[in-house]
Amino acid sequence: MLLLIAGTSHAGKTCLAQKLPEKLKYPYQSIDHLKTGLKSSRPP
Repeated sequence: MLLLIAGTSHAGKTCLAQKLPEKLKYPYQSIDHLKTGLKSSRPP
């Protein structure tokens, strides 16, 4: 299952995105963490 959460700044998207998987027993992955990992793995 893939859930995408969108909304305006400071709407509580991150809070919801972190708490929802706890209740549903699904893994949580932040797109920000993915972007950071991709940037750090690029050659200079």
